[in-house]
Amino acid sequence: MKNIDKNPAWMNRILVVGVIILLLGLVFTPSINANTKQSEFVEFTIETCGLNSDKQTVELIQQEADEVKEIINLIRERLKNTESRKESEEIYKEAVMKLDKYNLLGGLSVKQAQRLVTVGYGNSRIIKVLEKLYRNNQKLNDNKSNYLCLIAGRATYISCLGLVQTVLTTFFAALSFLAFFVYSIFPKAPGWFFTLFTMLMVMSALNPIPYINPFAIGYSLGLGLRLDFPLCDEIAFGCLGNANAQFLPSEGFIISYGQKGNIRWSGKFWGQGEYLPSLYNPAWGSSPIGITGFTGLKIILEPNNGDTFFFGSALKVHIGDEFP
Repeated sequence: MKNIDKNPAWMNRILVVGVIILLLGLVFTPSINANTKQSEFVEFTIETCGLNSDKQTVELIQQEADEVKEIINLIRERLKNTESRKESEEIYKEAVMKLDKYNLLGGLSVKQAQRLVTVGYGNSRIIKVLEKLYRNNQKLNDNKSNYLCLIAGRATYISCLGLVQTVLTTFFAALSFLAFFVYSIFPKAPGWFFTLFTMLMVMSALNPIPYINPFAIGYSLGLGLRLDFPLCDEIAFGCLGNANAQFLPSEGFIISYGQKGNIRWSGKFWGQGEYLPSLYNPAWGSSPIGITGFTGLKIILEPNNGDTFFFGSALKVHIGDEFP
């Protein structure tokens, strides 16, 4: 048997094979690392509702993401048995401190976030006026509602409409109504006016008027999802769009402590208010409002189905298991 060390042909072959293996390693290593990084990290989107209303995305490793979800489960279990608003506030403050370790406060300091989720930025005079109004509202005297409450929950298919969006929606709806009124009086208006009227009608259809409360300086949260084409309303337009609509309720839990005490919802449910444009497809879907005047922290855990954890305060909550 010949000695390999003394055979140049064998040495050349070994070197060629080694170079090929090295090149293949350089080619595939970046993609392997990229796939590994993609699978290791989980993205959460945080929104501070009612203060600076900023959105931030935070990357956590899978272990940290699991720990955050466990914190949410513990918050739920503790809130189930609260017997006073003060006790709920303490749980909220502790939750803020725990989430701060994972950088999930949306750029707020611990004190700012604690004040935000416990109505620290609220106006006491306005709250007293609303308390009287809501107390006399017969629609809020069932077990499907609560008002002037601390609220926490985690559920799927949650849509969100901020104050600026609400104002714009109302503005376009008002213009549409005005255009319709003028066109009814002057049917021979010029063609450009008809075009303007049509455009305003379309914008109003894509942005249905939500429940507007002039004191609600916060967000409206829609619970559940209706997927269809808003312009094809079987009453107004005689279309069959609603006949083929797809209805997807929110699923999860919501716990509130307010003027009616500790009221909880779990399982599948819908908001019982007016509709707001959906996050998933504003042109084809909408969500019934379940929470009005929400201020606090909102963390999107899963964007594909809108799985969201939120906690803070709300002016009014109205939720039911029947499609409104």
